[in-house]
Amino acid sequence: MYRPVRNCNNSNARVRVVGRVVAAGTVAAAALSLAACGSTESTAGSATPTLPPLPTAQELNDRLAQGLDPAVPVEDKARWVQGGDEDPQLLNRIADLYRKEGASIVVTKVTDLGGGRVEAAADFTLWNEVHPQVVPFVAEDGEWKVDKSYACSVIQFAQLSSPACNDQPG
Repeated sequence: MYRPVRNCNNSNARVRVVGRVVAAGTVAAAALSLAACGSTESTAGSATPTLPPLPTAQELNDRLAQGLDPAVPVEDKARWVQGGDEDPQLLNRIADLYRKEGASIVVTKVTDLGGGRVEAAADFTLWNEVHPQVVPFVAEDGEWKVDKSYACSVIQFAQLSSPACNDQPG
């Protein structure tokens, strides 16, 4: 069970909590922002699928506000991560942890890596400490989704579990 640690004199406990929240905040921000900025056009029957448009940092920040909203249906959030349909509640658990710790995140840059891959640079702030993050995304089903391998590595680092990550090494 997760228990927040605040103003703790035990530096090891603080490092574990900071790591968990940084990891959770990164996935929450990435998953809840980038994926929904893609095109909804179908690519069925096309030999070379059209990639969704590259989102701007502002679009991602606007989407992040929606993504962290508990009123957004889990079905919408689940489609924003590769394999998210295997664990639709995962992003709500991450977003809950994110909100409990009073974390904030600002996407500062989006870089097109080519081949249906992008990276988002973001400043994740927790307890007045900024933690730069780089989050990889892949184009899938007309949307940008958080790369499953990355999402699973963050989930493991945050000491959470997910059926979506059962096939991932680690």
